[in-house]
Amino acid sequence: MASGVAGWLITGLSITDVNIWGIDYLLGFTLVSVVFTAFAVGGVANAINIIDGFNGLSSGTVVIALVGLACISLHAHDL
Repeated sequence: MASGVAGWLITGLSITDVNIWGIDYLLGFTLVSVVFTAFAVGGVANAINIIDGFNGLSSGTVVIALVGLACISLHAHDL
């Protein structure tokens, strides 16, 4: 979670849009957005840790997820 806050401090970027009415309004406030970003970063780190603990295959899962994101960004012309 500290990495999420540190990332915001360094880049100024945080999650501000999740396409859910009401939540997007709350994420418009900087404090809520930074807390949500820190929670999301901590959640992803713990999810990968749990996957690795169950079967030791987290690197394969991460590669598959990153390839999927790359395909989506190429399709959206967002390199």
